[in-house]
Amino acid sequence: MESQIVAETDYVREADHIEFFKTALKPLEFAVVPDVYRDCSTDRVLTMSVVAGQHLDAFLAKHPSQRLRDFVGSRLLELFTFQLLMLEVPHADPGKTLTPGAQRAVADFALRFYRKVYPPDPKDAERAFDFSDPDFLRNFLRAAGKLTRARPGTNPEYVFMVRAEVGLYTTLHRLKARVRTSAIVRRLLTE
Repeated sequence: MESQIVAETDYVREADHIEFFKTALKPLEFAVVPDVYRDCSTDRVLTMSVVAGQHLDAFLAKHPSQRLRDFVGSRLLELFTFQLLMLEVPHADPGKTLTPGAQRAVADFALRFYRKVYPPDPKDAERAFDFSDPDFLRNFLRAAGKLTRARPGTNPEYVFMVRAEVGLYTTLHRLKARVRTSAIVRRLLTE
């Protein structure tokens, strides 16, 4: 875990990652990645261009329509899923690095949550998942916490991936977004 945190604060490495994503996310026309100013950056300072945007709290304070919240939620999920399926980033291969107890925790987690959020049956592909459900988020957060504590043997990269997914689902919950999750995954897998 410590090595992952040290890697996250290596700003030369982070600059390389930003530049990678700037190129790799070009197929997603809505994804905006800042420019890195290498001449103003060091291993301890990362200087980037300013990307215009609005904080989630300010966006929600304007009481956006359900349609707009669903649209934003769909784009966030598409960005996250694109990174995992198309770019294979963040890298995590829990099946090869987890102890049997942790593998059971991952399998239980997948059965309880992913089948609900991403229905595997093609006839359900257009069904929207309602992220506003407080029970889902509460249970997801509890299970994700349990999963990341399934030690020894949890790959630190997997912990960071779960953390990113928790952030995504929490944001989708705050948006009260209804997202056609399976349709997004199926579309990306067939591109």
